[in-house]
Amino acid sequence: MKPPPPIGLITAYREASTALVAFSPLGRGFLAGAVNDPARLEENDMRRGMPRFSAENHAHNLRLLEAFTALAEERGMTPGQLALAWLRAQGDEILPIPGSRNIDHMRENLAAEHHPPGTAHRGPAERHDAPRSGGGGALRRNPAGGSRYRGVR
Repeated sequence: MKPPPPIGLITAYREASTALVAFSPLGRGFLAGAVNDPARLEENDMRRGMPRFSAENHAHNLRLLEAFTALAEERGMTPGQLALAWLRAQGDEILPIPGSRNIDHMRENLAAEHHPPGTAHRGPAERHDAPRSGGGGALRRNPAGGSRYRGVR
């Protein structure tokens, strides 16, 4: 599978001198390990209708999560903390809003603040190029299976 072309979203927000609100930065709980088996999601859970959580894509995405988890553990973080630290490394105009229904998850997410943004990637890469450095390049070359929403590429 060929990776999608970069869309320049961060650059566009910077040029417009505005902030980017990173909605669901933990992939609707996926990066926090909340979805090991999409078949076990409650009937009314909106993720049941999302292509990334379908049976055909989930196994592929779990393999990506394994690689991402190894990367996080290498840096002394949880996968969620790595995702949030990476977003922070992109610049001050990126505002992640992870869920906060669970107090333990909220504490874990807040602990990401104790990881300097540079710990999210290795090497002297530019901040917006961080996913290309270290092990993140493997994730960039092998994108998530399925689109975020049904009918959207």
